[in-house]
Amino acid sequence: MNRLKANEIVRLFNECNNGSMVAGTVSDFVNSYSFDSAGFVKEMIAQPKKTQILFTNTCFVWIDKLSRLLKEDRYDGRNKYSVETADKIKKLLGEKLEKITAKYKGYNLSGYCDEKLSFELMFTESMSREHKTLQQSFSSIVFRWLIVLKDLELNEEFTECSSIIGSEFDRKYYNTPLI
Repeated sequence: MNRLKANEIVRLFNECNNGSMVAGTVSDFVNSYSFDSAGFVKEMIAQPKKTQILFTNTCFVWIDKLSRLLKEDRYDGRNKYSVETADKIKKLLGEKLEKITAKYKGYNLSGYCDEKLSFELMFTESMSREHKTLQQSFSSIVFRWLIVLKDLELNEEFTECSSIIGSEFDRKYYNTPLI
């Protein structure tokens, strides 16, 4: 089996409408000790603004989802760092995160592969059903992205959130432990 490279994975965010399918492919990508988190972020920086915004919204929905997993006690040692870090980010951003993720609330997610759902919700729900170690690995990409986001100036909200995260967390906080 040929493993997809970071640029091929990132391109899916630009080319595919099915968040569930992309989540499965991202899961395969991070299912390796040597997956290229930095390469993924570098490739995402080179994408069109529309793709960067889609991925950023997906990241913020992911942060919200992980925080809920902590509150619902639906995690274990394999993704503990990610859910605890996401919960800290959620508390840190407060209303800013709520404003960004508000449009993704209130959906029945039992049919999370439903094409009527947004890409962001399909992706997040699919990824949250993956192996907890893979969730932890994907979170490292999300955390890395949220640090560099401020330099892209996609919009004021994203830049402000990224600046807050960057001022509160060590620059290497994205190095999630693999358990």
